[in-house]
Amino acid sequence: MRWILTRLFFAFALVTVAAPSWSQLVVHIRWDGYARFADEVREGRFEVADLALLEPVLTRVETVATQPCSVLDATPLLTLDLYATDLRIRQAQEAAAEEGAAERRDALEADLQMTQRLVAHALSCRPTDGDLWLTLALFARVLGAPEAEVTRYLAMSRKHAPHEDLIAQRRDALF
Repeated sequence: MRWILTRLFFAFALVTVAAPSWSQLVVHIRWDGYARFADEVREGRFEVADLALLEPVLTRVETVATQPCSVLDATPLLTLDLYATDLRIRQAQEAAAEEGAAERRDALEADLQMTQRLVAHALSCRPTDGDLWLTLALFARVLGAPEAEVTRYLAMSRKHAPHEDLIAQRRDALF
């Protein structure tokens, strides 16, 4: 009888420990390939053809604001979306003289606004991230926000990352 109780207790403990980890394992498996891709992006990858590879990721961006912060923490979604935005800007610059450039500019502006919302959501999860504040300031300036708003975002970036050289260099170069 005692060994039955021991085994039941062990099984209960195993289920109790494994259940919360299961969802994390599923997220890890789903995003593993994209995590390696994001590492390549951080190392300098920049190919406009990558937009086709990012389509499955970019369709998820629209629903991120309704999901918990753990999605942004556990996945490279923000990095890949910012990369896709850079690629779309490059693509729009290359196609500026082509027919339909006005439509592409409108689509690009909509993409920029969606990415700005994603960055704002990421800031709601990590309000002390000076780099995210700088990124938000950059988007605000590009999208024509009032100068007071851009200045406020820059001040928050300085407040939360006053001595981080890379962020300070980007701040000085961009503003």
